[in-house]
Amino acid sequence: MLTANASSIPLTTDNSWRTHYRASFHLGVPFVGAQLAQLAINTTDVLMVGKLGATELAAIILATQMYFTVYIFGSGFANAVVPMAAQAVGGATRSRCAAPCAWACGSSCSMAC
Repeated sequence: MLTANASSIPLTTDNSWRTHYRASFHLGVPFVGAQLAQLAINTTDVLMVGKLGATELAAIILATQMYFTVYIFGSGFANAVVPMAAQAVGGATRSRCAAPCAWACGSSCSMAC
């Protein structure tokens, strides 16, 4: 439950493009860092496995693509549940939140096994 004094919350009315670009930049910096880290991990994997041979490198690439397909399919379920859970929490009907969350978790876990 949020209990904040309305007078203590600063209201900003600056709707300039510069403010929006700055906010977008600050939101995007962690995503850029995560993408660069993932790129470094994949490059290291290719370099290490590439020393073993072409067959091994092809096998690891196929396995990575299969994992990526399952990951994207599973994250679609998770992304579909977020608005339903937010609506249930925001509408003070938290009991409606349990079923979609449990369904998404169960389907994601079953795909991982």
